[in-house]
Amino acid sequence: MIRVELEPGRSTKDAKHAGQEWLHVVSGDVVLRLTGKDIAMSAGDSLHFDSSKVHRLSNRTERSATVLVASTAATTPMHHPVPAAKPRR
Repeated sequence: MIRVELEPGRSTKDAKHAGQEWLHVVSGDVVLRLTGKDIAMSAGDSLHFDSSKVHRLSNRTERSATVLVASTAATTPMHHPVPAAKPRR
């Protein structure tokens, strides 16, 4: 499980990997692009999908979004193309 902090205007890169994925939006609004279709998600929304399908997360708003991602990816450690978090001070 990873916590993804998406700053305004940021997106992950396209991903496609073996396994299943579960998303839960903790705060903000995001768009999951899954096999070419956009799915709008807001705080409190959850979604499960086959992660062998091309997917990416985007934050098209002007405020940060936080998403929890649980994955059954077969690689260890899991390499998912999420944007690098800014160091906290």
